[in-house]
Amino acid sequence: MSSDNASFAFSFADGTLKIEGSELFVSQQVEIFREKIMESLSGLDQPAIALPQITGPQTTAGTSEVFEGGAPFQSDNSVAAPSTGNPYPRVLDVLGDKLKVTTSVKGKNTAERAVNLILIYLWGKERLLDQPTAEYRELREICEEHACLDSSNFSSTLTSKKNLILVDGSKGSSSKICKLTYPGREAAEEVLAQLNDTGK
Repeated sequence: MSSDNASFAFSFADGTLKIEGSELFVSQQVEIFREKIMESLSGLDQPAIALPQITGPQTTAGTSEVFEGGAPFQSDNSVAAPSTGNPYPRVLDVLGDKLKVTTSVKGKNTAERAVNLILIYLWGKERLLDQPTAEYRELREICEEHACLDSSNFSSTLTSKKNLILVDGSKGSSSKICKLTYPGREAAEEVLAQLNDTGK
């Protein structure tokens, strides 16, 4: 999946450079620092330090790749542990290219349940599928699936939580898109942690 992280580390005489993120981001940053890394390697009397490697998800079984410019890419054949890729396996799961909420979401009333569900759904899409937005229609469907859709008040419920959920699009349009704010991500993680602990 595109949300898999890669990492790169290189020790200079005066410190260590460590880069983590998506494969694309890490390879771009390595290219930026390539000249300094090569200068550091050429200044050594002995080839005591191996060429730096970027580790990331396997693209084809048993192969290694080389990025343009010659920086080696070491593929990792292991499957990521759930705690690394999905810290809330009792709440969220991925089936194909779809995110699934696998537990009941609590709340004092239908509106609160819907908001909590949307928060964790948007968090899961961003973190597990690398999709930071979701369509209005998609959020209505997930609420309907979890029996917390109040059709007549759905828009006003989301609008009342603009500090947590950003909504973009014309009023009355079904093609609006939604995205978590920073406080929204924090609120989602609180709900996820509670639900994940409850399932233990």
